[in-house]
Amino acid sequence: MKKIRSLLTLKKVSGTWKLIPQDWSKLTAEVVEVFTRPEVLAVELEIEIKNPFKYKTTSQLGYLHAEVWKKVYEWAKSVGNEWTDEECRDQLKAHLNFVEQKESKVNGELYWDIKSCADASKEEVSDLIDSLIRFLGEEGIKVQTPEEYLKAKGIDNFDEYKK
Repeated sequence: MKKIRSLLTLKKVSGTWKLIPQDWSKLTAEVVEVFTRPEVLAVELEIEIKNPFKYKTTSQLGYLHAEVWKKVYEWAKSVGNEWTDEECRDQLKAHLNFVEQKESKVNGELYWDIKSCADASKEEVSDLIDSLIRFLGEEGIKVQTPEEYLKAKGIDNFDEYKK
């Protein structure tokens, strides 16, 4: 399945809410190029509405790497895993279903892949942190809250964090 992305603006026009593509001509040209063939008389489009992307915060990423992943690595070693840090992250992300569907550039087939925190939204990273803390809790490992962590390190925020 081919996908075309277009930003839409939700506007109230004459008392009625309307979704308006930011660039109608570009969207129309892409749809025509991708989906039409001489024998095609109509094209049906499916629109997926999502919340606007919100970027992760420095505090989220600082806490995730300084406290949460550190505890995950300690847990993995304590149960005998010899994973690298990257393998450990990927294993836990897969276990917690932190994955995304992608389309193969070779054959166009869809497949599941580990989601990167770099591509994740603020909400997705927050959900991952919560899931990791729950997982570690089930394994009997306490993870400090961000406030507890910062207080223990004697710093006010993760911008000041130095390993």
